[in-house]
Amino acid sequence: MFDSQTSPSEDLPLLNTFYFKQIFRTLVTACLVLVFHNSALALKIMLVNDDGYDRGGLPVLFDTLKEAGHDVTIVAPKTDQSGRGTSINTDRINQPLEVVNYDTNKWYVDGTPTVTVVAGLNYILRDNPPDLVISGINPGENIGRTAVSSGTVSAAVAAINRGVPAIAVSLGVNLAESSTGFPSTIAAYKPTSDFIVRVIAQLEATKKKNAKLLPNGVGLSINVPVNGSKGIAFTRLEQFTPLDFTFGELPGGGVGLQILPVSLPSDRTPNPRSEGEQFVSGFTTITPIDGDWSASDGVRARISDRLPVQNLLP
Repeated sequence: MFDSQTSPSEDLPLLNTFYFKQIFRTLVTACLVLVFHNSALALKIMLVNDDGYDRGGLPVLFDTLKEAGHDVTIVAPKTDQSGRGTSINTDRINQPLEVVNYDTNKWYVDGTPTVTVVAGLNYILRDNPPDLVISGINPGENIGRTAVSSGTVSAAVAAINRGVPAIAVSLGVNLAESSTGFPSTIAAYKPTSDFIVRVIAQLEATKKKNAKLLPNGVGLSINVPVNGSKGIAFTRLEQFTPLDFTFGELPGGGVGLQILPVSLPSDRTPNPRSEGEQFVSGFTTITPIDGDWSASDGVRARISDRLPVQNLLP
């Protein structure tokens, strides 16, 4: 899925480790398995998603992480919670929630992705906290302004905000395959899982001694194209999204919510740091996220200048 094409911009660094030939990757992965099995590099990982505990790419990612020697526990929603964003089950506060240990190191929670993460960190794994939370693999990219509605990304943010490094992993879909269950996406779960193993290994190899895998309050949102990747771009979250929501008249009558594909104008040069624009250009995107919805200090200063306190008080 990942070829050796160079970066879309010279000032956009690439993770060159990820561009080795397939046979060399296989050998490296095999060596990593031995290292993880026999050293402190093996991580305790909590695996969550928003599709449900037995759906999406979660089962494949679980097996791949286990094969790489990591100690993995699934704590995932009982049912499909796609698009729930940061929501919590406010109607269930102080009410019993179903929490089931359905297999060894596998749990489901009858709650939203955010509630599921809190259940995992504060209850299920409270005596054995994870080094890393991974959310995914989600069938469908989570990019741009739609990312804030994503249960996949929000689950990662919930972990970040509780002091645990997190990675959200989303895999693109071909909308033309919607009637056949997105076979290209299903076929890409394994190579995407292998990619995540390499990301973890690189983060582990480059972190400071006794430090967390990522800086405090920081996570990653990774989006992988379904039909092969030209390379890897380090990006930022911006407005552009390849799949956008709209509301209007439905083909069968009535009005309702719709999802529409969005393309870049043919004469537009993709922004090298735009998550959405790089993704539609065929690149795997790695976007550092922090879950902080505050505007920048400069914006905050300009707004405070326009709203002087003395003019707001009675």
